[in-house]
Amino acid sequence: MAGIVHNWYIWNHERHQYWKSGGWGYTSLRHEAGRYTFNEALTIVLEANQHKYNVPEESMIPAEEILCTVSE
Repeated sequence: MAGIVHNWYIWNHERHQYWKSGGWGYTSLRHEAGRYTFNEALTIVLEANQHKYNVPEESMIPAEEILCTVSE
């Protein structure tokens, strides 16, 4: 069985920063940002945005590996 892939970042629009691992704080540096599975990131984003109708609070950002695969 393959390992769990953590290919997603969470971006906070209000702070203009990434979530750190485990949701413990924020950082503007991508190399310090936490990486999440698709399901973890989706759950976080849906919960954070449930009362946001015009502007999202959080967004899922694909990691470099996903962007490279899509562009090839």
